[in-house]
Amino acid sequence: MLRFGNQQGPRPRAVFSSQTRGVWMLLLMLGAVIMLMRQVKQPATVEFLGQVFNSSATEADSSQSLKPGDEVDGNKVPPNDAAMPDSSTGREPASGGPWEVVKDNATFVPAEQEAWFLLWDEVAQTPVKELNRQAVGPVTYAQLVNQPKVYRGLPVRVRGRVLRESVKQAPENSLGIVDYHQLVLAPSGGGDWPVMIYVRELPEGFPRGDGLKVDLTVVGLFFKNWSYPYEGGMGLAPVIVADTIAWQPARAPAAPAASPLSTKGIWVGGAAALMAAIGFTSLVTRGTRRHAVGAAETPDFARLETEP
Repeated sequence: MLRFGNQQGPRPRAVFSSQTRGVWMLLLMLGAVIMLMRQVKQPATVEFLGQVFNSSATEADSSQSLKPGDEVDGNKVPPNDAAMPDSSTGREPASGGPWEVVKDNATFVPAEQEAWFLLWDEVAQTPVKELNRQAVGPVTYAQLVNQPKVYRGLPVRVRGRVLRESVKQAPENSLGIVDYHQLVLAPSGGGDWPVMIYVRELPEGFPRGDGLKVDLTVVGLFFKNWSYPYEGGMGLAPVIVADTIAWQPARAPAAPAASPLSTKGIWVGGAAALMAAIGFTSLVTRGTRRHAVGAAETPDFARLETEP
């Protein structure tokens, strides 16, 4: 007679097996890696880490910076707002002769035309590189208005935003100039009135008309402070003469390159994710093999009893 002996009931099965716990741990690690990769690419994180690692370099650089009043080789560093003509160029402000009749804070008068076209002749004959070398500045609106005799007839550099362009007819002259462009420039650093730039030739594609917003740096010769009428009274604008200007059309912004910090984070995170995926695949494969081997084994009859 065959009968089954008394057997103990099946052991309670754990809610989570060791294999399941391993899978969950791998998923949590993978999620943490993904979150870390995203956080590293955040601008705030990059800026913070940059401040941490570059703070020492910044402090070292700041200790080497020069301040107004410091001496270098026996010469004092000028104030930030100082922009006096460079005496090393050998040029002096224009004076005497036709310049005697040039009056600041006044309108244009026919007597000033000789000095006016002397500037036009000079900017046409002087190479741009030479004008750039001699130019002082950038100078501000206040400097030109307060010290016109210091800058009279000298190359100066001004920065600002062009608000309007128009064409003005030139008086009869021996240079063959028929007209020129008038640019109304809102100077950088502020000013009660604009700076008037007169240009013989504009670069191809330069915007024309009203309502412009063109940031520009101009190198030209200073003429005078011009008092001109407008609907609200009289304005005061420094006048600069230039043969042409340096300008190029704005290009479409390029896609920002990934910073070295974020690139490193991507590589580290990718490697960690790859290792986690390999570990997960290996664990699942081992579990599958164990199940297959267990199914192929013969049943255990050790607890089976027999009686006659």
